[in-house]
Amino acid sequence: MRVIDYALTRDVEVTARNHGRRYGSDHALVVFTVRHPGRRTLRIGLWNVQRDRNRARVVPMVARLLRLLDLDALALVEAGDYVPGLRKADGLRVLAASVEPGQANTAIVVPDLVTWDRFYCPRMTRAGWITVRGGRTPAKYLATVRLDGWLRLAVGHRPPSCRWVRGIVHGPPRRVVAMIAHARSEVRWATRKARGALVLVEDWNATPEARGRYSPRWVAQRAGLDVVAPRRGTHA
Repeated sequence: MRVIDYALTRDVEVTARNHGRRYGSDHALVVFTVRHPGRRTLRIGLWNVQRDRNRARVVPMVARLLRLLDLDALALVEAGDYVPGLRKADGLRVLAASVEPGQANTAIVVPDLVTWDRFYCPRMTRAGWITVRGGRTPAKYLATVRLDGWLRLAVGHRPPSCRWVRGIVHGPPRRVVAMIAHARSEVRWATRKARGALVLVEDWNATPEARGRYSPRWVAQRAGLDVVAPRRGTHA
């Protein structure tokens, strides 16, 4: 199991814990506890819910997890199949854009009682990559919102099948291009748009130990962020 689901943070104290269960997905759910002096402690989940699953099972499961884990927000990756159903669930607000293809694949779900504002969905790449089935994925986006009037939360999804060898990223060409574009966009967004307290959670498809240009740690160094990851692996 590799740790590939974690956070980059700024101006907050954050602990990350692998919840230890996947709930039918191929990724474990990760819970982040976010603290800041004078502010209410927030609990944020990150879960790659995995596409192409039974929607009638996944949608109520998301609602239950928010309640059972006492989450202020649950950031979802590969969420596009489930966003329409989640929008109909009682007691939840689904923060996802659906104007462009692929936007709804990253989403943030919050209980009705949680205060939020300033939601938007910046594009990270101009195109996606070729899947193992021969299809093409759309461009990639962040979903981002301000929670409780002070914390900027964002969720993203980087391409798979890339590795850093001696500081150089290697992998299928289109995925490498998307990885580079995503990293550059993360730096621009975190330094120019996301001011103040920040938690950027992603399925990075790279471990915290990856070193080299365009790695998550490279983004953290350039944008002045901290890497916060659970100890136990989150994905095979």
